[in-house]
Amino acid sequence: MKINLLKKENQIISVWAGGTTTQLAIYPESASYHLRDFIFRISSAKVEAETSVFTKLPGVSRILMVLEGELQLEHKGRYTTNLKKFDSDSFEGSWDTTSQGKVNDFNLMTREGAKGTLQSKILQSGESFSETLFVNSSFVGFYLLCGSIQLSHLSKTYSLHKNDFILLSKDGGSEEIKITAAEYCEMLVPLITI
Repeated sequence: MKINLLKKENQIISVWAGGTTTQLAIYPESASYHLRDFIFRISSAKVEAETSVFTKLPGVSRILMVLEGELQLEHKGRYTTNLKKFDSDSFEGSWDTTSQGKVNDFNLMTREGAKGTLQSKILQSGESFSETLFVNSSFVGFYLLCGSIQLSHLSKTYSLHKNDFILLSKDGGSEEIKITAAEYCEMLVPLITI
């Protein structure tokens, strides 16, 4: 298993028309969001404009989850949905999409046949769980919205705090990890299969 830990202080924030965005992971690592040559991209964004028009991304499937605030997404000619914390919407990047509302959100983009899901998970202080990874996925991420956790694999332990992100990638068979909450925490878990 390959492990890539991106601490909050090492994350790069970029400005876009509606606010700011932080790229947490892109695959392959040599890919560029601007060149659209990625297979998947994981990011968080702060939407500071009341109304935003989404960039058209033909060939890209998107999942957007609200982390803070409320958002109305309108996919022209398709449907409108209202999202609150931990609600998500899956849609195609080629759609005409606009949003109403100032929020913090989490984004998973996939291309070239890659598939992804987003889950939210809450742990109380001292709560832990073990999980077998890569049974049905190639990549598993953990993004800490608040709190802190210890992620243990074999003899190594990784500490994650608010806004830290870790991406675990398959490098062989399935792998066992254990996650323990050092305090109350909320996390997002993107799963990607390529």
